[in-house]
Formats: sequence, C-alpha cells, structure tokens
Amino acid sequence: MRHHARLIACGTLAVTLGALTLAFGQSEEPAMTVEDRVIALERMVANLDNLLHIRTDTAGGPPDRVNRDFNVDRRIGEVERRVQQIEYELQNLGQQIADASRTASQAQNDAQIAQQLARDAASRIR
Repeated sequence: MRHHARLIACGTLAVTLGALTLAFGQSEEPAMTVEDRVIALERMVANLDNLLHIRTDTAGGPPDRVNRDFNVDRRIGEVERRVQQIEYELQNLGQQIADASRTASQAQNDAQIAQQLARDAASRIR
C-alpha cells in the first residue's frame, strides 16, 4: 500500500511540476524570477512529502525512514535538475529575444532605406 502511495505522490509531483511549468509559461502576470520558481517548487515538494507521510502512516505499518529519505533526496535532485533546466531555458529565451530585437531593428533600418529610395525615385520621375 505504501508503494502505491509513493507512486501516486511521484506521479502527482510530475503532473504538478508540469502544470506549474505550463502555468509559468502561460501566465498573464509578470514573469516570476528563478528564485520565485525555486521557492514555489520547494513548497510543492514539501507539501507532497507531507502528503506522502500522511498516506504512508495511514496505510499502516512502520514508516520506512531510509526509503522515505531516499525518495525525498531523489525528488530534491529532480527539482534541482528542473531548476537548472529552467535557468537554461530562460537564458536561451533571453538570447532569442535579443536576436529577434536585432532582426527587428535591422528590418526597420532596411524599411527606412527602402522608403528613402522610393522617395528619391519618385522625385526623379517628376
């Protein structure tokens, strides 16, 4: 029974992290900092850990502290890896924004040059 509770908790963590990631990406509110995201993830891990403890305790049997600690360590490692991935994605997004800004600026300059050439050509035709 405890095994099922752990599987449910791990599945819930995965779904929650995925939903949180989607929510961060689709939020209409100002973007959260990486630190805010880490804090939110830590709170979620703590809540899920508490839920796991409650379900483990109600399922009967002695608590398996070594196994539980291993699961918490593994989950923390997963959260840390996800945070690193988010940081990398944020850096990548920042680079894409900078590239898009440069491209837009170049397009604006090209458009101004084209307008000037069109005005010059129109004045020559007259």
